[in-house]
Amino acid sequence: AAEAKGGGLLSTGTIVVNIRGAAGKLELTRRLMGERLAVDGGAGGRKACVFVGDSVTDFRSMVESDIGVLMGGSKSVHAVAQLVGVEVHPLPSSVDALWRADEEAREQAEEEGRAPPRRIFAGEWPQLGALLDSMR
Repeated sequence: AAEAKGGGLLSTGTIVVNIRGAAGKLELTRRLMGERLAVDGGAGGRKACVFVGDSVTDFRSMVESDIGVLMGGSKSVHAVAQLVGVEVHPLPSSVDALWRADEEAREQAEEEGRAPPRRIFAGEWPQLGALLDSMR
């Protein structure tokens, strides 16, 4: 695992192995989200849990993380997302663009008196690289 901090990417020293199936992925995502929330109250920048997946077994973790990224455009994941009301958007090239889009969607939902949309982002590896580079 790594963390963008002070203009550089610092390793957290965490190595995760033997994550089995959708339940294991979701358990790890929830644990990481809890750790992120525990340290998010400081004066530092906004912290995010990013989950990158490519299949239906990754879907719940993508939805529950701060930023869920679908690699490769799986038709099965798109079908499940549509079935359960999760929006799939193109992956922005910067984290600032992603946060702006997220805030706009939340504000619009609030104005319309509905819950904010649940969403994931679809892209390819070069787009993900650009997004992660923008976090430095």
